[in-house]
Amino acid sequence: MNKFFWNSVKEYRVKILLYTVLQFLRQGLGLLPPCFYLLFLDEIMTARKLELLGVVMGLYVAAFLARTVVSVFSKRIYNSIFPSMREAWKRRVFQKYGSLDIGTLQGYTAGELKARLHKDTENAVLFCERKLDFWTGVLNICITAVILLRLNWILAAVSFLLLPLSFLVTRRIKDRSSLEYGKLRQIQGEYNDFMIHNMYFWKEIKANNLGESRRREFGRLWEDMGNAFLKAHMCWFMNRTFLAFKDVFLTKMGLYLLGGILAIRNMATVPVLLSFIEYYGDFANRLLEAADNVMMRGDLEESVRRVQEIMGLPQPERGEASGRFERLELRGITFSYEDAEILRDFSMVVRRGESIAIVGESGCGKSTLIKLMAGILTPARGEILWNGCSMDVLERGWLYGKVGFLMQETSLFNLTIRENLLFGRSDADEDEMEEACSRANILQFIEGLPQGFETVIGENGIRLSGGQRQRVAIGRAIIRKVGVFLMDEPLSNLDAKQRVTMRSEIAQIHRETGATTIYVTHDQTEAMTLADRIVVMKDGYIQQIGTPYQLYHNPVNVFVAGFIGEPPMNFIRARVKGGRIPFGPNTLDVASRLGDKAARYEGKEIVFGFRPESIELGAREDAYQVDAQVELTEMLGDNANVYITAGEDKAILKVDPHDTPDIDAAIRFSIPYEHVYLFDGETEEVIEKALEKSR
Repeated sequence: MNKFFWNSVKEYRVKILLYTVLQFLRQGLGLLPPCFYLLFLDEIMTARKLELLGVVMGLYVAAFLARTVVSVFSKRIYNSIFPSMREAWKRRVFQKYGSLDIGTLQGYTAGELKARLHKDTENAVLFCERKLDFWTGVLNICITAVILLRLNWILAAVSFLLLPLSFLVTRRIKDRSSLEYGKLRQIQGEYNDFMIHNMYFWKEIKANNLGESRRREFGRLWEDMGNAFLKAHMCWFMNRTFLAFKDVFLTKMGLYLLGGILAIRNMATVPVLLSFIEYYGDFANRLLEAADNVMMRGDLEESVRRVQEIMGLPQPERGEASGRFERLELRGITFSYEDAEILRDFSMVVRRGESIAIVGESGCGKSTLIKLMAGILTPARGEILWNGCSMDVLERGWLYGKVGFLMQETSLFNLTIRENLLFGRSDADEDEMEEACSRANILQFIEGLPQGFETVIGENGIRLSGGQRQRVAIGRAIIRKVGVFLMDEPLSNLDAKQRVTMRSEIAQIHRETGATTIYVTHDQTEAMTLADRIVVMKDGYIQQIGTPYQLYHNPVNVFVAGFIGEPPMNFIRARVKGGRIPFGPNTLDVASRLGDKAARYEGKEIVFGFRPESIELGAREDAYQVDAQVELTEMLGDNANVYITAGEDKAILKVDPHDTPDIDAAIRFSIPYEHVYLFDGETEEVIEKALEKSR
C-alpha cells in the first residue's frame, strides 16, 4: 500500500507538503479560540479586568481571519492536487486497458473494468487524501491531548480511559464494513456488466425473446445491490452512533459531573472546566474524523488494491499490422450471448478496396460481427486477423487509425461542426476539412449556416437532420483518411428519400476514396446497390457469399433465394410423382429439369421456385404454363404486383401495369424453364448442391 501511495503522490510531493503544512496550521489555529475563552473567563469575568476585553476580542478576530486565509490557500492547493491526480490516474488506467491483450481483459467483466476505471481510481486518490488528513488529524489530537492534560490531568485521565474501547469497537466494525463493502463492490460490478451487455445486445435479446428473463435478472441485481448498500452503510452508521453516544453523552456528562466535584473541592476552577469542555469537544470531533477515516480505509484500500492489480498486469508485446490496410480475415469465429449462440464458425476474407454488405434477418449476428471486427467484443473461438496480425495482440492505435465507424446512432457531441469534424484528427487544415465535407456532400449546407463551421449542433447532433448527422460523421471519417469503413445500418433511421440519397453518396465516397467498406444492413436494396460482394446470414451461419448477380441468379438455398429479390421468390412445395409435380390444377414436368437426377427425387418433396418478375402472362411454348385466379393487385407505378391462387398454392406475379388483370379474373401465365429453381425439400438447398452432398 505504501508503494502505491508514494508512487501516486511523487509528482505532487511539493504541493502535498505545502497542503499538509497548511492543514496542520489551519487545525492549529482552531485550537486558539478555547484558549481565548479561558482568558476571557479568568481575566475578564472572574478578575474583572475589563481593559482586556478589547484585546481578547481582537485575538478572536485575528485567529478567525488567519484561519480563513489559511483555509482559502489550503483549498486552492487542494484543487491543484487531487482533481488532477484523479484525472491522471484515470488516464493511466485507461491507457493500461488499451495496452492489455484481449485474453487478459477477458478475466474481467465489462462492469468490473468500468468500476476500476472510475470508482476505484477516484477512491485510490481519496485514499491518498484521507491518509494525509488522518495523520494531520492524529498530530492535532496529540496536541489537544497535551493541552487537556495541562488544564486538568484528572479530567483528562478520565476522558482518555474510554479511548481503548472506542478503537476496539471501531476496529471490529471496520472489519465488518470491509467485508460488506467488498460484497457491494462485487454486486456493483455484476450490475454494471449486466447493463453494458444488455445495451450492446438489445437486438439479440429481443430476437431471442429474452426480455422477461432480463427484467427478472435486473430486479434481482437491483435488490441485491440495495441490500448490500444498506448493510455496508449500516456499519458506518453504527460506528458514528456509538462514538457520538460515548463522546457527546457519556463522556461529556461524566466530565461535567466530575468537574463539578473537583470545582467544589477547589481542585479545578469553573473557567478551567468550561475551557476543558471546549477543548474536549474539538478532541472528540477529531477522534470521530479519525474513526471515519479508519472506517473508510476498508473500502478505499480495496479500491487501491484493485487499481494496483490492473496496473501490475504484464503488458504484452503488441504486434503492428504494417502499412496500409490490405486484408481482414475471420477464421472460424464463434460468439455466444449467455446460452444463445449468435455466430457459429464464421469465416470470411475482406481485401483492400472491396465493398462488402452483410445482410440477414434481425438477430442473426450482423451487428455482433461488426463489433467483433472493431475489437469491441471478443469471440469465444476463432481468430480475427488484420493484415495477418491477430486481434488479440494487435496495436489498437493502428487499428483505430485505419478504421472509421458509421453506426445507426451517430456519435456527435454538443460542440461546433468544426470540433466534431476534427475530433479524430485535430491537425487537419481548412482545405482538408472542406474537401472532406465536399465529398460527404455537406459543405454547401454548412456554408449556408449563419455561423458556418462554428455552429453548435447540440448533443448527438440534435439540431441536424438524420441525413446531415450521418454526413458529418462520414466527413469526420474522411478527414482521418481511414482505409476501412465499418457501417452498421447507418441509414435505418432515415426516411425513404434520404436513404436513396445517402445510398448514392456512400457509393460515390467508396469510389472516390477507394476505402474498403463493410456494410451491415437488413435492406437488400442497399446491399445490392452498394456491395461488390454480399454475405447472407441466418442464425449465425453464412448462407452464401457472392456478387449481387450471383446471389440473385444462383442462390444456394431457399433462404437466400427468398431473401434476395423484391417481391421475394415464389416457392411451391410438392412431391414428385412420375417426374411431375402439381401446381394448382396443372402438373409440371420436372423430370426434364432434373435429368439423370430425377430418379433420386421420385416420391420425394422438392421446392419449385420462380421469381415474380420472371413470368409472362399468357401461354408460351418453352415454359411451364399455370392456370390461376387473381385475388389482389397492387399498382406501384412502373409495375404491378398480382396476387394469385392456383388451387391451394399462392404466388405473386410482377407485371407491366398496362397488362394488370382484373381481380377474380382467371388467367394463364408462363414460367420460362431457364427461370425455374429446384430445391431439395428436406435440406432446402439447391438440388445440384444437395446431390453433391449426398454422394
